Order: sequence, then C-alpha cells, then structure tokens
Amino acid sequence: LAGFASAHPGYVLAHACITVDVDFAQATHWMNRFYELADDPYRVDEAVSVSLRTLTDPVWAGLSREAAAAQAARQLEIFLAEYYKKHGIDVSR
Repeated sequence: LAGFASAHPGYVLAHACITVDVDFAQATHWMNRFYELADDPYRVDEAVSVSLRTLTDPVWAGLSREAAAAQAARQLEIFLAEYYKKHGIDVSR
C-alpha cells in the first residue's frame, strides 16, 4: 500500500457523493454500467445507499419533500461556496 511509511509512497484518490434526492435504482444502474464498461468488478449496492431526503423528515419541519430537498441542496451550495472562497477558489458562475 502507498503511504508515508511505505516503501512505495504515493497518493490515494478518494471521493464521496452527497445525494439530496435521487432515484437509487436508476443511479446504481448507471454507476454499475460504468464499472462494467471499465472492466472493473466493483459494483454499487443500492441497499447501502442513502440520501438526505431519506434521512430527514420534512413533514416535521412543515415542508414538502420537494421543498426539503431544495432547501438541503441550497444549504450545501452555500456551504461549499463559503468553503472554497475561504481556500481562495473561485466558484462563481
């Protein structure tokens, strides 16, 4: 394995995706199709995926599911814009 204490130093590329509202059946189909075309044996398991929509109860906040998803997306956009600005990265459109 690559790493600071390894005889083979290197880097690890990692990524994550925060989903707000998604059709996991369709999303996992296309992700798994990508891995299939790339000859990669990895497959995404729909059963272990979750979205912010499924983790929150918008009815408790008096919001429709659509309004809660839009609000979560907007808050994430604000957070990321502030984070990137703080690090000197321009994300203006």
